[in-house]
Amino acid sequence: MDRFNQFINRVLSHEDGYVNNPKDPGGETNWSITKRTALANGYTGSMRSMTRNPSYQYLPQGIWGCYHADRDLCKNPKNPLNSSPKIFKGFLMSTFFQQTAQAMIAKHIDRFPLLKLEQVIDWQPVEQYLNRQKTRYIRDHRGRPAYPLLAMFKAVLLGQWHSLSDPELEHSLITRIDFNLFCHFDEMNIPDHSTLCRYRNWLAQDNTLAELLDLINRQLTEKGLKVEKAQAAVIDATIIQTAGSKQRQSIEVDSEGEITGQTTPSKDKDARWVKKNGHHQLGYKQHTRTDAEGYIEKLHITAGNAHECKHLLPLLAGIAKETTVYADKGYDSAENRKYLEEYKLKDGIMSKSHRNRPLTEAQTRRNKYLSKTRYVVEQSFGTLHRKFRYARAAYFGLEKVAAQSHLKAICLNLLKAANRLRAPIAA
Repeated sequence: MDRFNQFINRVLSHEDGYVNNPKDPGGETNWSITKRTALANGYTGSMRSMTRNPSYQYLPQGIWGCYHADRDLCKNPKNPLNSSPKIFKGFLMSTFFQQTAQAMIAKHIDRFPLLKLEQVIDWQPVEQYLNRQKTRYIRDHRGRPAYPLLAMFKAVLLGQWHSLSDPELEHSLITRIDFNLFCHFDEMNIPDHSTLCRYRNWLAQDNTLAELLDLINRQLTEKGLKVEKAQAAVIDATIIQTAGSKQRQSIEVDSEGEITGQTTPSKDKDARWVKKNGHHQLGYKQHTRTDAEGYIEKLHITAGNAHECKHLLPLLAGIAKETTVYADKGYDSAENRKYLEEYKLKDGIMSKSHRNRPLTEAQTRRNKYLSKTRYVVEQSFGTLHRKFRYARAAYFGLEKVAAQSHLKAICLNLLKAANRLRAPIAA
C-alpha cells in the first residue's frame, strides 16, 4: 500500500478539486471520489468540504485492490503509469468505466453466453494443456511466448464465435468491453492481427484443437451441462465450401466427384468438387459425431469428394460399448456394420435401397424410427451455418479448415451449454 500512497499523492497533486457536473452520473466529485462512491462507503459529510483522507480509504478498495495494481502495474519500472500522473489518472477513470460496464453486462448476462459460462467453466486444465504444448513447441523452435496462452485461445474463440477476420478481431479486443472481460488482456498490451493469425496456425498443428474439444466437453460434463455417458452417437457429414472465389466456367463431374470437364483452377489446392442436390460445390466434407443432445464430440475433415461410407471408422474412437450409432444411408455398407460389431456397438445405420432390391416395409419403418434420433446432428449443422456462419470456410488448405471446424464445434458446444443454464450467473 506504500506504492498506492505514493501514486495517489502524485495523482491528487494534479486534481482540479471539487467538480459538480450535472452530466456525471456519479454526482459531485472531489479528490477523485464521486458522491455515489462516498455514500456507498459511509461518507455523510459535504462533498465540497471533503479532505484528501477519504481518497486513501475508498480508492484502494474500489480500484487498487480490485485490479491488483500493486502486483501488475507497479513492479515494472518502465510502465508509463510510474512516470505520468495524468496517464495513471486516466487509468483510474478507465477502471471506473470498466466497473460500470461490467455491472451493466451482469444485468443482461443472457446476451453474453461466453461470459455467462465464465463463472462455471474451470479454464485451468485448458491453460495447463496449452502451456505443455507451447513448451514443446519452444523447445523445438526456440522463442518465448509474449502473450498469455489462455487469453490468446479465448481471443481466437471469440473471433470464430463472431466470424471476425484477424484485423476485425484485433479492433474488437481494443474497443469491446465484453471481449476484454472474457480474455483478460492487459489494456495496454493487445495482440495485433498478425500475432492472432500465427497463434491460430499454431493451434492447427499436432491435433491440438481436437484435444481442446475433448477437454472442454469434459468440463461441460463435470458441470452437469452435458450427459456423461450418452447412449447414442449420431454421425453425419456436411459440406464446407472453400474460401476461394466461385468458378466461372462450366464443369462436369463423374459419379466419384472427379472433374471431367475443363474449369478454371482453384486457389485452394486441397478442395475438391462434389455434387449435392443437383448443385456442384467446391470444398471440404466435415464428418461429425454428436451425442443425443447435439454436442459435437468428434470431427474428421476430408476433401469434398470423399464418400461418407469410407470415413466412419475415425469417428468411432472413444465411444462406450453398447452405444447405439445412428447414421444415414450414406454409411450403409457391410464393412461399416462389421466395424460396429467389432467395437461392440449397436447398429443404428439406416438401410439404403439398391437397384432391383427396394426396401422392405420393415426396413422403411426402421429408417423412420432411426430418423427421430438422427435429426439432432442436422440441428447442429444448422446452428453452425446460421449462428456461426460456417457454410463457407475462411481459410485455404485442409489443415486450416480442420482447425476452423474444431473451433466452431467448441463454440457450438459452449452455446448449447450456456442455453442450458436456467438462472443467470452474476458476472
